[in-house]
Amino acid sequence: MRRPHGPAQSMDGVLDAVGGDLFGPCVEASRRNGVLSLVGAVAGSDVRFDAWSLIRPVTLTGYSSQTLDGPALCNAVTALADWLVRGVIKPPVRTHFPLAQAARAHALLERGGVTGRVLLVP
Repeated sequence: MRRPHGPAQSMDGVLDAVGGDLFGPCVEASRRNGVLSLVGAVAGSDVRFDAWSLIRPVTLTGYSSQTLDGPALCNAVTALADWLVRGVIKPPVRTHFPLAQAARAHALLERGGVTGRVLLVP
């Protein structure tokens, strides 16, 4: 959530797919006039945060790909894939597995044996 070695309240934008207890720290990480977008709540929909932290101000938004029709979803996925290929966005990866070991990677995820992203490499 934070820029490396950056102070709290330094992020231009925060994308929260977790919700739950992580939502408050996401609000705190957002800079003045920053944007926090909630795109999921895998940790739960009940969130707690200091409401005064929104006075900076911080803009809260929500998003769901369920609102996209077929062509719009295809365009969004194509753009995202392009950004990944060009290195515009670089999601942190903790563990790499060859695609042939996908079952092993899934088993590791299911038992909570890894923190962060798992990348399957073709």
